[in-house]
Parts: sequence; structure tokens; C-alpha cells
Amino acid sequence: MGRLYTASAAGTHPLYLCVVRGDHFPTVDVNCEGQQYVTRLGWIHDAPPAGVASAPLYRCLVNGSRELFESNDPNCEGQTSPGGPLGYAVTG
Repeated sequence: MGRLYTASAAGTHPLYLCVVRGDHFPTVDVNCEGQQYVTRLGWIHDAPPAGVASAPLYRCLVNGSRELFESNDPNCEGQTSPGGPLGYAVTG
């Protein structure tokens, strides 16, 4: 789905890994949206970076359940997206 930076760079923000009900999810909120913090995954672009192949990263929710997954598809592969992209991961 793409790569993150291991250190802060211009035009990036941190992406965190959190857990709720045993299900891990990425977020840009250091407070994990009130859930349990696990670690910082790295830094992701705020917008598509110029001259570098990238793809948006979405956090998705399986319809009819509380299972979370990540996707580059803005339609969450036919499921539900609880918001816009988390950022843009480098793919090239």
C-alpha cells in the first residue's frame, strides 16, 4: 500500500498504530481517538508529493461489523470509510 518515512520530513505528519477490541488501526491522532496507543508507524505525506509516485491511504470499516482495514481505494473496496485519507504513502 506504500511506504512511510522513518523521520519527519517537510509536508508529512505522523501516523500512529492503535488498538480497540483487539483490532489494530492507523490514525493521525496521537491520542488514538480515545483508544489504546501501540506505536508510531512513521510519517506520511499530507498531500500527493510532487514528482514521487504515491497513493492515498484510507482507514476502512467492514459494513455490518467493527472490523477495520486499510486500503488505497477511496471506496474502501465496497465497504465504509470513516473519513478521508490518512495521508499519501510513497509507492514508487
